Amino acid sequence: MSISDKAPIAQGEIFEFKTMEGAEQFVAEVKRRFGLGAEAFDDADAAYAAHGFFPFELHPPVVIVERSNQHDTEELAESCGGEWVGH
Repeated sequence: MSISDKAPIAQGEIFEFKTMEGAEQFVAEVKRRFGLGAEAFDDADAAYAAHGFFPFELHPPVVIVERSNQHDTEELAESCGGEWVGH
């Protein structure tokens, strides 16, 4: 998957997943439940470009979610086989 033509989700929350299927499931649930922007990447360079700046190595599959303090995206990510790694 590559960067879409949408605006990047700069400084969003970053999650790493064990599988691309889990990452895509998480993206769908974040959009459905919370109405937040989210995108899955299977390429670290594309994820870095979409996020803007992240000082650590990313291990795809990676999901970047629009930042929101109102939703528990961490718990949802865990249920899809992912973990929060930063913002």
